[in-house]
Amino acid sequence: AAFDPAGMGEEVHCCAARVPDARHTQRWVKALRRHTLPLPKTRQVLRDPDDDRARLVLLGREEGCAAAAEAVEGAKKRLPDELLRQLEEEGVALLGYTVRLEYEQLGVEQVLRRLLPAGVDVQTSFETIGHVAHLNIRDELLPYRALIGRLVLDK
Repeated sequence: AAFDPAGMGEEVHCCAARVPDARHTQRWVKALRRHTLPLPKTRQVLRDPDDDRARLVLLGREEGCAAAAEAVEGAKKRLPDELLRQLEEEGVALLGYTVRLEYEQLGVEQVLRRLLPAGVDVQTSFETIGHVAHLNIRDELLPYRALIGRLVLDK
């Protein structure tokens, strides 16, 4: 089986705290650090596309959200009341935001979950020594060994 890295992108719906003045971004990143979006190879602070002076601090993804707007409600339930009060007092708005993850940003496990049939356990552990990768592939994954090998080498 072959895979097309260009078709591997994924959209993640999350909540963003819109800091109206970029000079205060670092203070809010520190206050929100336990709640930021934990995605590898992804910036947690972005420029607001509507206002160059504002910044968006990406907050954690809310599972099961079909749209970014739903993530705001989930974040309001998850964030501490004191923090929500501070955000409101300082004019930091919570808004829905969609992050587009490309193939390069996805991990081996995420890509394998998409490529392998449902119900097949994903091989997530492997060892690399220099440019050599060692995998103990289980019997049910043997038909996919070439695909898994190509993916591990690519990542």
